[in-house]
Amino acid sequence: INGDEGIKFDSSVIRRSDNEIYNNTIINCNSGLGIYLYNEEDQLIENNIIKQNVIKDSKTGIYITDIWKLFDHNMFFLNKLINNTLNVYDAYQSHTIYWDNGSIGNYWDDYDGVDANDDGIGDSPYYIYKANTSKDNYPIWEDGDDFAPSIIINSPSMNDNFGLNAPEFNISIHDDSPINTTWYTIDSGTTNFTFSGLTG
Repeated sequence: INGDEGIKFDSSVIRRSDNEIYNNTIINCNSGLGIYLYNEEDQLIENNIIKQNVIKDSKTGIYITDIWKLFDHNMFFLNKLINNTLNVYDAYQSHTIYWDNGSIGNYWDDYDGVDANDDGIGDSPYYIYKANTSKDNYPIWEDGDDFAPSIIINSPSMNDNFGLNAPEFNISIHDDSPINTTWYTIDSGTTNFTFSGLTG
């Protein structure tokens, strides 16, 4: 919290391959970087996994400096990037970094796509800044319930005639999300009558 860099992965001082960086919470690196991958040497950096980290309120969430473009088979997934000035910056377009594991990627709060089928994954990729060909193919995204509820009127039947007394009704409702309000109208919506339950 409140540091220059939350985590600095420097090829000159740590083992370069087969590391896992996970389950960290990095907050408020306003003067620096949340996760900083730094490679100024001619070193191969490969098979590292960065996952399940929360990076928020920082100048740049993930910053990659790879002059030699030797980051190979490194993977980011299940990370949450929230309220950073810039969520990710790949200075030298390290194209061999994977931003998803083939089925799920990361949560980017500036993702501008939609999740029309409500499966929790954005329907279009999230493109990594500066790396025009690098993208998160499965960004984690929830934009609310897009499907209307299925309502079946069990009774009364269509075109039934009634006198002065309103008929009893019975309905079935199917929806993935809880129904907040249930109502009916007999004057095309000028007056709505709310009710609870499935009968009345």
